[in-house]
Amino acid sequence: SREGGILNFTVGQSDNGGNAYLVTFMRNTNIDITSGGNKGMTFNEINVVTDMKPLGIVRRRGGTLSIDQTLAENEGCALIVQSPQQGAIITAAYCPA
Repeated sequence: SREGGILNFTVGQSDNGGNAYLVTFMRNTNIDITSGGNKGMTFNEINVVTDMKPLGIVRRRGGTLSIDQTLAENEGCALIVQSPQQGAIITAAYCPA
């Protein structure tokens, strides 16, 4: 859920818990290609990652994460919880609108 600039995520229980990250991205952007075989072309790209911020550890029992995050007009974000030692992704969710 979203309350003003605060994003609230509920993370369920897991076998080992994991590390939480907030990934921010541009929803849509045009990239001008300046070299190579596609030189002179413009590519329209979606969900271009601009930042990945570690939030801390999510325990095995799960819980709620509250994040103070404001987004620009063309920006989006997602929460990712990853198993320890850069293991598998346990869960991921787009930030609430």
